[in-house]
Amino acid sequence: MPGLNHINADTDSLKRFATKLRKTKPEVYKALQVTVREAGTLVRDQARANASEFSKSIPPKIRLRASGNTATVSASGLLPVGFETGKTPARNRWRHPFMGVKDHWYGAAPPMGTGKDATQGPRPWLKPAAEAKGEEAKKRIVEGIERAIDDVLGGNA
Repeated sequence: MPGLNHINADTDSLKRFATKLRKTKPEVYKALQVTVREAGTLVRDQARANASEFSKSIPPKIRLRASGNTATVSASGLLPVGFETGKTPARNRWRHPFMGVKDHWYGAAPPMGTGKDATQGPRPWLKPAAEAKGEEAKKRIVEGIERAIDDVLGGNA
C-alpha cells in the first residue's frame, strides 16, 4: 500500500532451504515453522499493545499469518491503516464528522482557547512494534534455522 513503510528481508535462500527441508525432513520443517510463528507473535503482540493505548477496535484487527517459513503481521480495514499512516491528500492529518453529524466535524477547528490544531494525526503502532521486537524475532528465527541445520546434518541441537 503506498505510503506505508515496509520492512523487507531477502529470504530466497531460506525459502529454498525450507522447501528442501519440507520434502526431506518434515518434522524439522514443522519445528522451524513453529519458531517462525513464535517470532511473528512477538511483533504482533507488541503492535497490539501499542495500538491498545488509543483504540479498542484496532488490536483485534492485527493478525499474524504464518505460512511455510514466512510470518506476516498485518492489520485489516481502513481504521487501522489510517491510524498508522495518517494519509490524506493534503497532509498526514485528517478530520471526521462528530457522531456522524456532518454539521460538526471533529478536528475541523482547534479546541476553544488552546490555539492548537485539533486535526488528528497518525498514531503509528505497527512499525514501532517491528522496530522494538524485530531484532529479538530475527534472533529466534536464526536460532531455529541453526537448529534445523544441525538436525539435518546430524549435529546436536
